[in-house]
Amino acid sequence: MTLYQLEQFKVVAELQHMTRAAEVLSTTQPALSRSMKNLEAEYDTIFFDHVGKNIVLNEKGQIFLKYVTQVLNSMHMAKHEINQQIEKEDTSVNLVIQAGGMIIADIIRKFTRIHPEVHFDIIQYDSWLLKSQQPDLVLYPGIAPQMSDSCCTLLKEDILLAIPADHPLAQEKEVHLAQIAQAPLVGIQKGSLIAAHIQYFYRSAGFEPNFIMDHYTSTSLSDMISIGMGFAFIPSLTWPGIANEHVKLVRIADVDFHRYVILS
Repeated sequence: MTLYQLEQFKVVAELQHMTRAAEVLSTTQPALSRSMKNLEAEYDTIFFDHVGKNIVLNEKGQIFLKYVTQVLNSMHMAKHEINQQIEKEDTSVNLVIQAGGMIIADIIRKFTRIHPEVHFDIIQYDSWLLKSQQPDLVLYPGIAPQMSDSCCTLLKEDILLAIPADHPLAQEKEVHLAQIAQAPLVGIQKGSLIAAHIQYFYRSAGFEPNFIMDHYTSTSLSDMISIGMGFAFIPSLTWPGIANEHVKLVRIADVDFHRYVILS
């Protein structure tokens, strides 16, 4: 039994006329008759009663037609969903975000206005590490600008020092590393690019950074700073929401502390 046989049966059952069904199916009447007889033989029954020169779908044929219709409808739905999935995969873009997630939403919004058929799957970097999926695009931080056929630098941003607003240094426009050398640092993931960057500048100045906490959300990080848990180095553009009436951002005077956000 094949799907084509089921399609043939459905046409014959609906028309109850072998010659007209053969014309609709673009086949010959003898070939169609053989196909129906083979189908009946497979079920060891007959689906059509012969009344004179005409054929009539009997009760067993009506039962079979009910399930044939369900099968064919399901197969058509399956084909439709598969085609939709193929179209989605053809126009789907996996974007892994390691940095700069706050700026990408506006870029995607403007892009999809021009290309509404494109669908973006946004994946956080930590989640992507658990997958075997190869991303189409990666948004990541760098210490130098990149520009090639496969990547571009979206922005350069200063990295500022966040300190409690009631701290004496909050009154300064900029501070030196020596002034904060022993201060605990919160909100930086060990092993991250910013952590390595901080460590480089501290060691160049003869100090060792005192990291005491890993990364928090911008809201909780701001709270940690405001209650005096420590200072934090903050990318000025892509980490919004840190500065407020309780937290002040100041520059580091003796280093050019910045990073780049790159799309590859």
